[in-house]
This record gives sequence, structure tokens and C-alpha cells, in this order.
Amino acid sequence: MADFELLAAATSNGIAFDLRMSRTISRMADPKLKRSDPLPTRRLFDIHVGEDQLVTYPTFTRPTDRFLTGKYAPLQSISFELTEPFSLPDTQEDAVAFLDDRLPPMFIRDPAFGLGVTTLIAPLINVICEIGTIIYLALGSDETHIEGKTFHLNYDDYEDLRLNFGRIARKYQNESKIDRTIAANDMLLHDLDPERFPLRGRPYQTGSIHKLLGGPNLQKTQLKGKDRVGVAQAASANAKTLARKEPLEFAALQRDIELVSLDTLIERFDALMKANASESRWQKLLDANPFILSMVFGYPVVLVASSSPVGGIRFGGNGQKIADFLYKNDRTQNAALVEIKRPDTDLIGAVYRGEVWPPHWKLTGAITQVLDQRAKFIKSLPALKESSEYYAIEANAVDCVIVAGTTPEDRDKRASFELFRAQMKDVRIVTFDELHAKLVMLRELLAAPVGPDDGGAIGAADERAELDEAHLDDADPRQDYDL
Repeated sequence: MADFELLAAATSNGIAFDLRMSRTISRMADPKLKRSDPLPTRRLFDIHVGEDQLVTYPTFTRPTDRFLTGKYAPLQSISFELTEPFSLPDTQEDAVAFLDDRLPPMFIRDPAFGLGVTTLIAPLINVICEIGTIIYLALGSDETHIEGKTFHLNYDDYEDLRLNFGRIARKYQNESKIDRTIAANDMLLHDLDPERFPLRGRPYQTGSIHKLLGGPNLQKTQLKGKDRVGVAQAASANAKTLARKEPLEFAALQRDIELVSLDTLIERFDALMKANASESRWQKLLDANPFILSMVFGYPVVLVASSSPVGGIRFGGNGQKIADFLYKNDRTQNAALVEIKRPDTDLIGAVYRGEVWPPHWKLTGAITQVLDQRAKFIKSLPALKESSEYYAIEANAVDCVIVAGTTPEDRDKRASFELFRAQMKDVRIVTFDELHAKLVMLRELLAAPVGPDDGGAIGAADERAELDEAHLDDADPRQDYDL
């Protein structure tokens, strides 16, 4: 006996064929099936004379728990309009020949495999099933449309889809051949003779990155592992070309990167504030992100050095003064000193009288400290320039900045604090929460939509002084200079 039988039965409008698999296969699917038991059957296809239609019921024929059930649930049937004259088959051989002659390309013709579609066309069935309400697929001359629970697929549309699927399959077959060739070279020839047969990389093809990263859903793609590094390196290598040929995309990329950087930075800033981090930890954060302090100044600045010696060394070798940060005006070369304290630094002392609160001694001490640094720096600058061989800095009117504490919450204390710092002619006092607010405002500014005439994303300054000659030694900032 063959693997299957087709059992014909006349119907009111044509003929139907049921599928019965061999007893061997049926017993493999159901070991409890006895020799005397009738073999199970399932309707495989109908031919409707009046409607000129072939209706198939794709069936799972492997001997598993899905034996003789529908292949593509919830899809129940796939029908085909018969556009040419036909006669009803009388025998099993005629029925098999009828299927072979009338089914479109890429549809399974062998009843032993339960009809349905080949692997190449399977995605068509998958997407139709995703609709959720479709249980019938009908191929014919009507335009492609959905009618109730039936998906009508035009024959020409199907042919276009089939040909496109074929092109895609051939393309990836060619790419698979390239990958296999590369693997053969790398795993065999390279081991034998590395110089003659170096490791190969897959050749780049235009459009491949866009497709691999999601195509229309590119913005939702989350890269992982080495892909993140690879894309970053590729973007960096092509930055100039991208900025010139795709300015809007480049501006959007730049803005997105800056937003992510700012979000990360703000989170780190928040964490250090909550932990009341030490001055050294704050110095590391601000040293890695010098643009934060640059927002304090009302003019363009660049960082010259952190933990910079500013003078004060004595004959005994001690007394060296170290400024937390040394900046300069990018246009006038005028120097500026920044002193960092902690977020919990007291800014307001004990009440003086009524609603008047004087500054805390820690704040006045910090003011005196930075003014002393400025005095030593002005006196020592000529020797500092000479010993460091860096001359692009001046001390015409050295700006002084203190970052300390947080803004007082009490109204009277806040008023006294503002009155005091507003009268400081030579020292600018900024609180940590104010610095944090500047970062948040910058983030909101960058997050605003960028139009075609906006000139691209707004980049926060993150510059250091470019020294044509030797720089102050950051590796050992507290070294003694022979002044």
C-alpha cells in the first residue's frame, strides 16, 4: 500500500477527496490503533463545478499529536479560482494530476505532505494569520481585499509576491555562500598560512545596516554587545560625510547622543548629591565633564587644568597652593579659578538679628581661600608660564568661583544669602542645586524638536585648552615648580 489514499465522494456541486494515510503511519501517530480499527481520514480538497473553485484543507501528515489536523490554524482552507475549463477526476491518479496541474507555483502538490505552501511562501500564511479574524484564504482574479473572514488574494499580486520572495531567497543564498567561503578561509587556510590567507571580513553592501537594524523601525532598535561598538565606530568614521550629505539626520544623531549623555550625567549628579559625595568625587565628575562649570561663566571658557598649582611655595618646600580648576576666557585668555566644596557645606550661620542671617564661616573661609589662591596665582604666573612652557593665559582680572552647598529653603535665609553673594565683587558663589538646574535646562533645550532651519543640534561646550606647547602636568598636579 502507498503512503496515502484519496477517497472520492460526490457532492451536490462537484467532488470531494478525503485523505487516508497508510496504517503504518497512522499507527505511528496513534500506537493504540488496532489492526481491526478503521483508519482515520480528513477532508483534503473539494472541486466545486458551479463555482469553478478548488478548495484545499492543508493537513498535517507527520505522525505526531497533530496528525490529520489543520496546518495553519486558525486558517481552515485555501481555495483557488479555476480560470480554465476542467473535468472532474475519476481516479486517485487523476486527482493527483489535477492538483499538480491546477495549483499555483510554490504550493505543495503531493497529498502525502498534506498540501499547503512551501517554506518559501510560508510567511504569506503567517502574516494573514496575524490578522486574527481570517479563516479562509481565496486566490483568484478579484482584487486583493478582505471580506468578512476571507482574505481574497489576487493571482497577479500573489505572483509578484512569489517572485519577490524568490529574489530575497536567492540574495540570502548568495550571502550564505559568501559567509561559508569566509568560514572556510578562516577555519582552514588561515590556520595553515596566516600571512597568505588573512582573516576575511564580510564585504559591506549599501543599505545593509538600515535593513539589519530594523528598516522603518530603526529608532526602536536596541543594540547589544559588539553591535553597539561597531555602530559607534562606523558613525564616527563617517561623521563628516554624514554632516555634509545628511545634515538633518546628523543633527538628530548629535542631539540624541547629547541627550543620552546629559541624562546619564544628570543621574550621576543626582546620585552624588544624595550621597553628599566628597570633594574628590565631585572633582572627578567635573574634570570629566568640564562643560558643567563652563555654564557658570558669562563668556566662553576652556579648562586649562584641574588640581592646578597656583603658587605660594616657600623656601622650606611647602605652602604650595592648589586650585581645584583653572579655566581661561577662550577669547581674552584671562584666567579664572574654581573652588569646589561639598553639597552639605553650610552657607548660612546663626541668626544675627531678627530676620538677618550672616554667612557661615565655612562659606567665608572658602571665599578667603579662593582669594588667597588668586593673589598667589597673579604673583606666580610669570614663573608658572616659564616653568610649564605654556604662555596662552593672562591674569588681568582673575575670576573666582565657588561651588558649595545648596540653596537655603527658608525664605529669610535665602534672602540673606542672596544679599550677601550679590555684594561679592570678586567671587561668584554657585550652589550645587543651581548647577543641577542648569543641566536640566540644557537637557530640555536639547530635547526641543529640531527644525530644518534650526542649524542642527545645540552642542554643550566640552572643551579643554589646546596647548601648542607643554601643558601643566595633570599626572602629578601637586609637584613643586622651581619658581
